[in-house]
Amino acid sequence: MVRSLPKTLIITALVLTLSWMLIGTLGRLGVVIAVLLVITATVTVMRQDSEREIASLRRSVDLSATDIATILDDWDEFRYSRDPARIRDRQLHRPELCDTGSGISSVSRFHAAAGSCERFLRHLPERTSSLTTVAALTELLHETDQRALSLQRLWDRARQDSANSRHH
Repeated sequence: MVRSLPKTLIITALVLTLSWMLIGTLGRLGVVIAVLLVITATVTVMRQDSEREIASLRRSVDLSATDIATILDDWDEFRYSRDPARIRDRQLHRPELCDTGSGISSVSRFHAAAGSCERFLRHLPERTSSLTTVAALTELLHETDQRALSLQRLWDRARQDSANSRHH
C-alpha cells in the first residue's frame, strides 16, 4: 500500500484539478462530470489495491499448500523409500505408522488428516482461482494454514508415538 501511495496522490491531484476545471468551465454539467470522474478514479484505485492483495493472498495460499505437500511428501518417503535407513525405520522402529488400522490414536488421526489434506490439495487450485474477494481468500488462507499446522503436529506426534510403542 505504501508503494502505491505516490501514484494514488498523483491520481487524486489530477482528478481534483480536472474536476475544478470542469466545474468552473461547465457549471452544473461540470459538477455531474466531476462526480463521475471522482467515482471512476476511486473505483480504479481501490480495484488495483484489491487485485494486488488478491494476488498476494493467492501466493500465500500456495506457500501454505506447499507446507502441506512437504509433509505429505515426507510421509510418502517414509512409506515407499528404498533407502536402507528408511526401510529400517519403517520396519524396526515405526511399523505402526504404516498401519492404517493402528490402535495408536495419533497414528489413526494422522492417517485421516493425511487423506483429508490430499483431497484438499487436489481441489485447491480450482478453489483458489475461483475465489475473487479478499475476504474469501483470507478465509481460505486461514484454513490452509490451519491444515498445515495441524498436519505437522499430527505427523510429529504419530512418529513419536509409533516409535514409543515399540519400546513397550
